[in-house]
Amino acid sequence: LEAPPARSLLMLISDQHGHLPATILSRCHRIVFPCPKREEQLAWLNGQTSRQDLFKTLMHLASNQGCPVQSAEQLQHHDPLLLLDFLLSWVVDVLRLQLNSESSHLVNQDYTPHLMELRQKTQLKLNVKLMEYIQQLRTQLCDGLNLNKQMMLEAVLIQWMESASCFL
Repeated sequence: LEAPPARSLLMLISDQHGHLPATILSRCHRIVFPCPKREEQLAWLNGQTSRQDLFKTLMHLASNQGCPVQSAEQLQHHDPLLLLDFLLSWVVDVLRLQLNSESSHLVNQDYTPHLMELRQKTQLKLNVKLMEYIQQLRTQLCDGLNLNKQMMLEAVLIQWMESASCFL
């Protein structure tokens, strides 16, 4: 920040700029990105067919309906990183509810009734394990590792079913 090389751009992203030291803030140009309105958020989310397909699949598997192998095959045509992001948001929302967070803090608020149901149905410890596994897979994909999409999805969906006590 003191003397960056010519033609360089440093970006500092913070949702709590008030906690940054004044010496840092004085060197930054602040750009505010307002949060979209709830209607805009929901319209965008509803347009994400991979999200809808995934969440529908997760609910079926949590109810011990369907097969993780066939479900993974049906999800194959979607972007794997996007699927992992949606799945991670889903699992984190369930964890939030299991840890007694308010439903207003959920990412997937349009699925709140389903998430509330899964809060009771899934196991906290296994959800944490699944969250860590999804984060590991995300890191591998972002690092350029060429994972077999079918096998990756199967493994994630089997762990999801285990968390929902379908295989225990």
